[in-house]
Amino acid sequence: MPRNRSKLTHQFCVSVRPSADTREYLDGTTSLALRVTPAGSKTWSMRYRVAGTEKRLTFGSFSDVPLAAARDRYADACQLVRQKRDPRDQPAVPPAAPPTAPGTAPASSIPPHQDPSPPSQAVPSIPPDLHLAPPPVGQTWAGTLRLAEAGELYLDACELGRHRPRRKKKRRIKRPKSILAERGSFRRYIEPRLGEWLPDDLDMKTIQAFVDKIETDDTESAARLAKKTLHSIYSYALWQGYASRNPCVLVTYPPSGDRTTELSDEQIRMVWRTFSPPVGGKDAPVSPGVAYSILLAMVLLQRIGEVLQMKLSQLDFRSALWEIPPEATKNGQRHVVPLPPLAVKLIGEALAARGPMDSDAVFPGGRDPQMPVRREAATRAFARVRRALKWPDICIHDERRTGSTRLAAPPLSVQPFVISKLLNHTSDKGGAAAVTSVYNRYEYLAEKTDALCKWQDELERILRQ
Repeated sequence: MPRNRSKLTHQFCVSVRPSADTREYLDGTTSLALRVTPAGSKTWSMRYRVAGTEKRLTFGSFSDVPLAAARDRYADACQLVRQKRDPRDQPAVPPAAPPTAPGTAPASSIPPHQDPSPPSQAVPSIPPDLHLAPPPVGQTWAGTLRLAEAGELYLDACELGRHRPRRKKKRRIKRPKSILAERGSFRRYIEPRLGEWLPDDLDMKTIQAFVDKIETDDTESAARLAKKTLHSIYSYALWQGYASRNPCVLVTYPPSGDRTTELSDEQIRMVWRTFSPPVGGKDAPVSPGVAYSILLAMVLLQRIGEVLQMKLSQLDFRSALWEIPPEATKNGQRHVVPLPPLAVKLIGEALAARGPMDSDAVFPGGRDPQMPVRREAATRAFARVRRALKWPDICIHDERRTGSTRLAAPPLSVQPFVISKLLNHTSDKGGAAAVTSVYNRYEYLAEKTDALCKWQDELERILRQ
């Protein structure tokens, strides 16, 4: 059955059309899915595993259960699964009947939102009036909930904006990219190494050694993300009563800091020639898609995470433009990037290396071709090559800094405001008041195109030496 993954919205659920076969549209990184049949039926469901058996649970039709309610019921069901209880076996908790006035007939015992007739679906649905209350800490959670289970609860709560106490009326839901990064760090580092521990059994020294080993074996950014994710899990567990303390408070991790590295001409040639496919070497394997994305990031001076999310539907080869939607940019702003000839050539080679496939991603993932390669794949590949070839401490983002610095310096002498527009920085208003950007919607395409063409000429000059 085809399954598509994206952050669902109410408008999408209303407008999605049936296709020739049944499709499931997953809500972000969760297993909550909108199931659409060829007949046009739309129902909420989730797949879960209990005692090694995969099962499916439905929450009702979209016409009866809106998106927000479906997410609430999904969170309740996930809590049951974490307790190793099957949500399909839980009885409904009937709501209290309102008091009746003297001399009037009692209200029907059937809630108005339930059908009195027996359900005809083979898969039972979770009762809409089921409310789950966590058991007292001293009875069930304390000393029994493993860190892996606490992490799963935290990540599910992030999807619904329930990962921290609500200080405002509106829930603060994390960005999908942040949740995806934390889930990846949890799956790669925290769950396999610390997942079987009870939260209160871990101490600061153990967690510090865990973070230090990631920094030594992988990258500083991976260690930084693992520590922050583990800290957030403990904060959530402390709030919910799954833990009595947070041992991550005094754990140190590599600071991000402000990098000032600018690549020399020799280093630019070294990076370009190393990542020009085919990239060989058993100690530092790099896929063609990742290699082309690193080169394209150098040509376009865009963030590697945004380059890896490039889709064919965002490209206009006739106008030589790439439109990045707001949900794919760091600042949440739509960004139009001109494509110089060298960029078009690299994209064409990347598509040829990808081969024929039914995917919108220019750089499809190895496990799921419908999804783009994750940012960590490129940064880790670059780090592997750097260690194998004993390069100095450089990273992919240094390409962006080097290009913008060279554009500003003579003889290119591009105006800083244009460079800021090219890099999609919102802080630089060109000396105007901040409110001016609300009214000035000019894209500066001509100026950005001229800047990228100048950078391409400079880059080709360096590579010819």
